[in-house]
Amino acid sequence: YKRRLETMKGKSQIAIDMVKRAVESGMYADYLLVDSWYSKPVFLKEMNTLGLKVISRMANNNKIWNFIGKEKTLEAIYNKAKEGKKSKQGQYGKKIKYTYFSVVVEHKNAGMLKIVFIKTKEKLIPIVSTDLEINEEEIIEIYKRRWDIEQGYKELRQHFGFGQEENRIHEALIARITLSFFTYNIVSYINRMSNEP
Repeated sequence: YKRRLETMKGKSQIAIDMVKRAVESGMYADYLLVDSWYSKPVFLKEMNTLGLKVISRMANNNKIWNFIGKEKTLEAIYNKAKEGKKSKQGQYGKKIKYTYFSVVVEHKNAGMLKIVFIKTKEKLIPIVSTDLEINEEEIIEIYKRRWDIEQGYKELRQHFGFGQEENRIHEALIARITLSFFTYNIVSYINRMSNEP
């Protein structure tokens, strides 16, 4: 019954409630690494209230991100900052080269934020951190871990039937999703123990 009620809330609110329960039960994390879907001012503000530092890619959406100061949008902040900032060089894997620099900005709801602008040949990737002390390289390295998470979801879908549920009964969906994750974790653990010294 509680889970059915939870489905009436929005995705962001469900995530906030889950993180609150984790913190209240004594879980600790250096950083909360989230998808750009959750990278919204209200979410960042709630995480700050809980004492959690967030690192996330930002959606380039002017309705969501309207900053305090002369430059209100991500694009305006980037264009202004790239004139005066010296970009550093970076590389991901063997093929993807990028430049990056960071700025500290203020948002009326999310507070002070550090944004690392990563520019590849094709696109601009803004990554936000609520921790102003961490350097750009650390923010980028932590954000790269999202790739492992995405690979995990890909394996869940390919090998464990995640997202292929045919049943529409809420309890059956929860059971199927739980079993998919449980099986994936066991197989991952066995694989890690078998292949690591």
